[in-house]
Amino acid sequence: MRKGRVVVLTNMKGGVGKTTDTDLLAITASKPSLFNQKVLLIDVDLQANTTSNVKRTFNQRHFPQSFVKAVQSGTLKNAIFPLTKNLDFIAGSIAEHELTDTIIDNSKSKRDRYVIFGKNGR
Repeated sequence: MRKGRVVVLTNMKGGVGKTTDTDLLAITASKPSLFNQKVLLIDVDLQANTTSNVKRTFNQRHFPQSFVKAVQSGTLKNAIFPLTKNLDFIAGSIAEHELTDTIIDNSKSKRDRYVIFGKNGR
């Protein structure tokens, strides 16, 4: 598995620009003419606004699997959708509220909840 950096934008208040900033950071970092970084953009928002933005921006109608379905299946591999050479995407869905239950139900300990994809290289 390739090691990299993780950037997470979070704030409890709505309307502060989390989605816009995240989308623009991902696109900017992946641009060959700018930073030329390999980026995986994952939409885990309950509203799936990044997914809507990606659909419009990249003219995509469907994605292979949502983030929740990927967690439920035990691997992210089948949910990764390439948008450009350097930008991959995992779509969100309105079923994101099911994520907490899935993680808790499939974790033997509290620690396991934080490393669900760290096991067996998934």
